[in-house]
Amino acid sequence: MALEIKFGHENFANYRRLSYKWWFAMAEFVDNSTQSYFDNRVALDAAYKAEGERFAVTISTDTDFLRVWDNAMGMDLADLERAMVVGVPPANIKGRSRYGLGMKTAACWIGDEWKIITTKLGDSKEYTVAVDVNEVVKGNVRPPITDREVAAEEHYTTIEIRSHHRPLRGRTIHKVKEYLQSIYRMDISSETMILRYNDAELVWKGFSDEDFLKRKDGTPHKEGYIFEIETEPKKVVEGWVGVLKKGSRSKAGFSILHRDRLIKGWPDSWKPETVFGVGGSNNLINQRVVGEVNLEDFEVSHTKDEINWDGMEEDLVEAGLLVACKPFMETAQKARKGEAVDHGPTAVQVDAAIQALEEELSTSEFLEALELEEVLPPVEQIEASNQHVVENAATVDPTFVVNLSDMTIRVYIDTVGSPNDPYFVNENIDQSNLAIVVNRQHPHWRMLEGESAVVNYLRHCVYDGVAEHRAARKARLESDSVKRLKDNYLRVAFEILQTAEDEADAE
Repeated sequence: MALEIKFGHENFANYRRLSYKWWFAMAEFVDNSTQSYFDNRVALDAAYKAEGERFAVTISTDTDFLRVWDNAMGMDLADLERAMVVGVPPANIKGRSRYGLGMKTAACWIGDEWKIITTKLGDSKEYTVAVDVNEVVKGNVRPPITDREVAAEEHYTTIEIRSHHRPLRGRTIHKVKEYLQSIYRMDISSETMILRYNDAELVWKGFSDEDFLKRKDGTPHKEGYIFEIETEPKKVVEGWVGVLKKGSRSKAGFSILHRDRLIKGWPDSWKPETVFGVGGSNNLINQRVVGEVNLEDFEVSHTKDEINWDGMEEDLVEAGLLVACKPFMETAQKARKGEAVDHGPTAVQVDAAIQALEEELSTSEFLEALELEEVLPPVEQIEASNQHVVENAATVDPTFVVNLSDMTIRVYIDTVGSPNDPYFVNENIDQSNLAIVVNRQHPHWRMLEGESAVVNYLRHCVYDGVAEHRAARKARLESDSVKRLKDNYLRVAFEILQTAEDEADAE
């Protein structure tokens, strides 16, 4: 006795719930187009020469409509019938189309109504099949195929999808273009393929030698690497690593490629913890170390947006990358010769900081926060909320107390507050007593790295509180007066540092 394993047509309705993003769903169709070209390159190149054309893929979108057209080999009836079977791998499983799932799952993820129109080079028939996912779910699994006569020299495939499950507009379209030109960077930069989105040709600029820091001999800080990991069988990892001249968190990091096609990378770069640390903190390594890693011998997820690591593969790859990146990590953290100053950040660090802040202020998230800014609540409500924060913090002893000649400052580095509480609160108890609560649960606290970052953050919180308190005592709470007082405190902080160093030199 045996049981038959069945894969029901009802599953078509569930493909809309797959963890695709718009750009990876579209990439499934481009993958099929490029593989069709690679598998038939000799015949197609001869056809393009006669036509005065090149291999091209054009994506067109509008409200509730997507079309992907290519002039690759096209499909005859046998090819089309095979393409409609879910889970049957293509004849060439060493290419970009590997599992026999991508076109069907991506189309169902996008919408319920899709149509394929195709003709194969050398065939005089054009075939059209229209699929209604809702009908397939009901059991109507044999959508009709129509055909018409065309010239045997014609070759193309068009896929059209309607009745979309999610909108495609605005910022998402911009991200689709960014991802697609990054995913197909190798095909675009080598002029293997023309990739268009709504008739605009996508380009990949990549990195030039001028984008990298220079060595003393004028050569860029960029080198290739190759190593094997000790799996059975062994697997090869190769690529390049470099140090950017101008820091950029968005550009730094690794791009993972497989079959000359991006799996993960800019604008969502891979930052392995061995090189970039946990969480990718905002240091010079995270702003400057950049590279590519080719993982031809590894398996990818069926949505082609992740590597399917097996066993210890990921750990072994990260360990090998750490060795390859070590000199570049050290270079990224050092200032270039002649840029060091007695105190403060180097020119390299300032450049990186400016770039990071500029990018932060220009993000759609920051702009949306400004546009959607809530109306400020009444002053009385803010004061009551702040007082509640201080009262909660005061249930424990202050972290430290500073007694000055005319006032006492109690500072609470609060670990029991809420992430939704203000980053710091100062409460004027009376003219001689000030309470300052710094919220360690605030999201910004998690961005701090190292002792100096914490000291500077606490310094600004405390000095803000002291400046406001003393300005209130003088009845001068206008912003310029508060800033003038704080300015003096910051200058004193530097004088203290210099005095300490003078005393150390004298010993």
